[in-house]
Amino acid sequence: MEIQIIGVIGAGAMGSGIAQVSIEAGYTVFLQDINENALLKAKAGIEKNFNKMVGKGKMTEAEMTTALAHLVCTTNLLTACKDADLIIESVFENLEIKQDMFREFERLCRPETILASNTSALPITEIGSVIKRKDKVIGLLRPWSMSNKSARKQPWQLIMPVLLSAAC
Repeated sequence: MEIQIIGVIGAGAMGSGIAQVSIEAGYTVFLQDINENALLKAKAGIEKNFNKMVGKGKMTEAEMTTALAHLVCTTNLLTACKDADLIIESVFENLEIKQDMFREFERLCRPETILASNTSALPITEIGSVIKRKDKVIGLLRPWSMSNKSARKQPWQLIMPVLLSAAC
């Protein structure tokens, strides 16, 4: 399975960071949050970060424009889920909320979609225990924080084969 479209659920600091590095790597990202202001803040933060990178010569204006064209912000969960190859949940660290999200993912996503949680404190097995397709549930922690420049530039290409072999 080739990952082309990523749904990131939750537009806080973690979700917007995941969205930023993913669009920078060339993926189409649907960044979803129930709060329109959170989406506006996330998009503004991503644009600010990219502008800093352009100013430091780490990214060209054209690369920034291309990356930003890959970002779709939405309050609609179905829009973020329906075509995604990979969903990354990045909501509050609350087991009940995360389990509710995974129930929704199972209902809204295609059967082959990989369902990831960006949890830092909760067992991924408990989060995924409420759905039938447990074989598609993975935990994913901070791939965008890699210090290696090439790894940071293309994080999903480096980790996706490992994720896919674990999830498929």
